[in-house]
Amino acid sequence: MSDIESRAICRYWIETEGQSFNPLSSTLVFQLIFTPRMNIKQDKVVIRQNEEKLSKVLDIYKKRLKEARFLAGVKFSLADVSHLPNTQYLVNDTDKGNLFTSRENVGRWWDEISSQDSWKKVVDLRKGA
Repeated sequence: MSDIESRAICRYWIETEGQSFNPLSSTLVFQLIFTPRMNIKQDKVVIRQNEEKLSKVLDIYKKRLKEARFLAGVKFSLADVSHLPNTQYLVNDTDKGNLFTSRENVGRWWDEISSQDSWKKVVDLRKGA
């Protein structure tokens, strides 16, 4: 695969994250983690709707990750990095981690990207804050 093709695939998955993954995952993170901390009532309908929609997006990821080790191909890239923060919250700080871990290819991908040394350092810094 040429460098141009690799960059195009990476941009595609970054755009997918921004348009399809992030709005749903951010809403879930806000509803599940931050509203209780702010003493705001959680909206169960919004949670259910966004969980269902995110599940459909992750089914697409499952297919992609059956074909490739990472979203943009064989190398860890910005396409993967952009998914780390919200996924970290959902997998480790809520009861919605099964959305990721129950999908064979998505679970493998999550294990691999979340075990990158650079991400481990970010998580450690967050714990120390």
